[in-house]
Amino acid sequence: MGRRRTSTAALAVLTALSLTLLVGCTPWNGLVPDPDGRPPTGGEAGERSRLPEPEPVDAPVEVFVAPRDRCDPDASGRSADAAVCDLEGAHRVVERLHEQGRARGDLTIRFAGGRYDMGTYYWRTWAQPGHTLRFVPDWWEPGTEEPVGPLPRFHGDPTSSHWLSIVRDESSPEPVGKVQIAHLAVSGYSNGIMVNGGLILDGSPEERAEAIDPPVPYVSVDRVVMEDLGNRHAPDAAPAEWALALRNVASGSVRDSRFEWIANAEDDEKYAHAVYAMESEGVSITGNLFHRISGDPVRLRNDNRDFLVLRNHFVRSGTRAAVSDWHVDREAAKERDQGWEVSSEEPEMRGNRLYDGGYRGGRVVEWRPSEEVR
Repeated sequence: MGRRRTSTAALAVLTALSLTLLVGCTPWNGLVPDPDGRPPTGGEAGERSRLPEPEPVDAPVEVFVAPRDRCDPDASGRSADAAVCDLEGAHRVVERLHEQGRARGDLTIRFAGGRYDMGTYYWRTWAQPGHTLRFVPDWWEPGTEEPVGPLPRFHGDPTSSHWLSIVRDESSPEPVGKVQIAHLAVSGYSNGIMVNGGLILDGSPEERAEAIDPPVPYVSVDRVVMEDLGNRHAPDAAPAEWALALRNVASGSVRDSRFEWIANAEDDEKYAHAVYAMESEGVSITGNLFHRISGDPVRLRNDNRDFLVLRNHFVRSGTRAAVSDWHVDREAAKERDQGWEVSSEEPEMRGNRLYDGGYRGGRVVEWRPSEEVR
């Protein structure tokens, strides 16, 4: 009898466990039932069991940066309230997303208005083909023409080579995406901003053409301010060469921007240029102000083609010309131990105005080809 009572008790326990398992396997999918015992309806069950959909790998990504008094170097960078402090922090956020297989669409780096004291930074992460890498203020939206908030202002000193280089390395996609830079101000450095689509200086033009990376498809520089660059206040620092450098660019636009006081100390004056293009084509330079540029404001070097220089104002700028070409010929290439270069096409130039002569007040012309620059 005792054994039978034990078997009955065990059977009761097994029955209770079985019922519990059956409840867990009902179509409710293990959801907690209604307090009154009523199972959730189809709509309620869907509402409770829906999981967030994963973000597409090509979804646009925004990273926010703010001045030191409004940022956290350990923040996520994914919102204005969680801004990182500098380009290094922003790059770290993007790289982390890349490691997760994300950030394969547009990449937008948004800066809060204010002053940033920064050194030189080399940005090595490009947007994928068909997408755009942007550096813009936090208030920028597509189509923004006039500023609707304070500009981010990046300040260095002449011992800093430049503010920003966007450069290729082994991890860069081939081809790369587009680049857009808008409504930013840069001052105090030796040079300013470079977009380097991969440039090879060794070998003949034919050899370089075969080895060079596919060009950057488009670069847009819109309403930037570049001022007080060069070593004119610090002669011991390296001389400036460019406020904006474009290398291996297939097409682009530099418009409605201000380049002012891009100048070197007296012995190096002729080397400071506002826009310096190498092996690029299809770039329009439109509606800009060039004021007190100690070298020729726009310098083309080595096989640039289809440039348009339109409705710009050149004021007290240039050594001998507003726009000039220069290249390393065969003889100079031997001395420099590098590949030789070729001259650029004469750009189309319309509606430009030259005021007050050159940087030292002498006469300057609108265009000077390479053979006259030497």
